[in-house]
Order: sequence, then C-alpha cells, then structure tokens
Amino acid sequence: MVAAAAFAAVFAFIAILYKTGVSDAFDSWAGGLFLAARSPAATAIFRASSVIGSAAPIIALCLILFIISATRKDYGVKVSLAAACSQTLNFLLKLLFARPRPDGLPLVEVSGFSFPSGHAMNNACVCVTLALLVIRGAGGKRAAAIICLSAVYITFIGAGRVYLGVHYATDVVAGFSAGAAVALAVGAVWPD
Repeated sequence: MVAAAAFAAVFAFIAILYKTGVSDAFDSWAGGLFLAARSPAATAIFRASSVIGSAAPIIALCLILFIISATRKDYGVKVSLAAACSQTLNFLLKLLFARPRPDGLPLVEVSGFSFPSGHAMNNACVCVTLALLVIRGAGGKRAAAIICLSAVYITFIGAGRVYLGVHYATDVVAGFSAGAAVALAVGAVWPD
C-alpha cells in the first residue's frame, strides 16, 4: 500500500501543478515538441497506438483471461477488477477536474475531458497489474521482461496521446501515476 500511496501522491502533485497553472509552460513546450515532430509515418503509427490503447483491447484482454480456465482465477478476475476500478476512477477524476482538451490540431476525434488521460491511466493499470501477477507467479527473468515491455508499451501509448494533440503531457503523466496507484492498491488487497 505504500507504493500505491506514493503514486497517488505523485498524481496529487501533478494535479496541483495543473490547477495552479504551474505546468502550463511545460505542457506548451512538450506539445510543441510533438507538433514539430509530426510526419505521415509517425501519424499513422500513433493513430494505431490510439486504437491499441483504447478500451476495446483492454476489455478483450480481460475477457480472454477470464474465459480461459487456466488464467481465470490468477489473471482474469484480478486484471478485470483492476481495469474496472481504473476506468471508474478515471471517469470520476475527469468530471472532477473538467480540464478541456488541448486547442490546436488534434489528429483524432475525441470527446470528454482531458485530465487524466484515460489511455495512459487504464493501460498503466493493466500493465502494472500484469507485472505484479507475473512477479508473484514466476519472478526472475520473466518478470523483468514483462516490466520492460510494459514500460515501453505505456510510454508509446502516452506519447501518442500528446503527439495526436488530444492530451497535455501532464494528463499523461498523471494518468500513469493514477493507473499505477490503482493497480498497486488492488494488488495489495487480493489474496495470493
């Protein structure tokens, strides 16, 4: 629970930076970097990341893990619970902060509020949950591999949200922090 509290504190710190306007210059700078890096190839890749990181693949993963009897108890129920908690909390946080999406040139259509990024939060939650389960079950090289792959994957998803012009960088970092906090909190309460 200490790790969950630490990630929740990081989220709270970022939320304060956003609400006080301290993060505006950073968000503007980061958004400008991604805007300057736009190209047809990168746009195609990051549009794909938007689909890969959306709710549908997470739901599909949860269903697959739940349907397969060998993974149902150890993975299906726990990943589904963490994902549902993350999605619910993300919805509530977006309503609470009601941050408008960035102005400019979004490359995909989105609706709703910006803070925190749902893609970043929900994917971080699922990846951290899977990493925790693998660490508890297998440990060693397999755990290190899943942690590295998860870090690369969620960074790719988060970068895509800023590149596509639908989130500020602080939305993404806040999403990562909140998603990790949810995963660690849920992981602390389930029985082994």
